[in-house]
Amino acid sequence: MNRQPLPPDLPPWARRVLGADLYDHYGQSELGMAAGQAWDVASAAGAAPSEVRAFPGWTLAVLDAETGRETVGGTGLLAVDVARSPLMWFTGYAGGGGPAPKVGGSFLQEGRWFVTGDLAVLDDAGRLHVRGRQDDLIVMAGYRIGPTEIESILIEHPAVSEAGVTAAPDSLRGEVVEAYVVPAPSAATGPALVAELQALVKTRLSAHAYPRRVHFVTALPKTDSGKIRRAALSG
Repeated sequence: MNRQPLPPDLPPWARRVLGADLYDHYGQSELGMAAGQAWDVASAAGAAPSEVRAFPGWTLAVLDAETGRETVGGTGLLAVDVARSPLMWFTGYAGGGGPAPKVGGSFLQEGRWFVTGDLAVLDDAGRLHVRGRQDDLIVMAGYRIGPTEIESILIEHPAVSEAGVTAAPDSLRGEVVEAYVVPAPSAATGPALVAELQALVKTRLSAHAYPRRVHFVTALPKTDSGKIRRAALSG
């Protein structure tokens, strides 16, 4: 996934069209691939692309953004336990001393943790649910909302071809969820579809995480590798 999970409809497509199972992995330039599904196929059966386990040689955890302590069940900062990860080779950025690049991470607690700059949830079974980049996080009235999980729910609707989610400023809540939707061919757009999409997110995720604003567009801005450029959505 390289910091952003595969679209949830891609593995079923690969199985149907290519006759092959598609497994997601998590990694970044500072780590290589540190977690994934393919090495533990039995537990990956039926898993969403965002659900991965640490590879042998890596110990990953989720830290509370406020306290820096390990947490289970809540969204936090995905981090590498350096001492317990013998395959961890990265020791710092060239030049040293300065702030880490925005796309990278940083070391915390005297080098014990390397914080990747990504968000995740660690469940009771030891699975990591990667939520996307920390700088994509939407903070609405104290709630931390990851855009990736909302996008995954929106594209389950048959009238939606693609969806991108970002934060929009709001005078009351600080930020609210804003969605940009590419409708499926011949789909009827309008207030009725907006209400259906909002209800879908409320039902599948939570009542506070639904998109307050929904825009129908012909295409989403993307990188050369096909990832959504969320910062360019509102532009």
